[in-house]
Amino acid sequence: MPESMTPKNPRWKEFRKKLDAAFEGCDPHKKCSDNLQKPIAKEILKKMGDVDIEATFKYFDEHDGYCDCDILFNVR
Repeated sequence: MPESMTPKNPRWKEFRKKLDAAFEGCDPHKKCSDNLQKPIAKEILKKMGDVDIEATFKYFDEHDGYCDCDILFNVR
């Protein structure tokens, strides 16, 4: 059964590492498109598999993770 990707998920560190790597260690605010569809996070979650993306994005939005870089800076 797919699960939400939250900080309580055992794969959270893996997800965060992949999301950070997508920004190549640069300041995400400089590279973020402010796209509310979170395209980078969505791609990573799809590749990780077995993640309820809709529920995960709802969690992100509730914790100020409105775009890809907001997830890195705000969701803890």
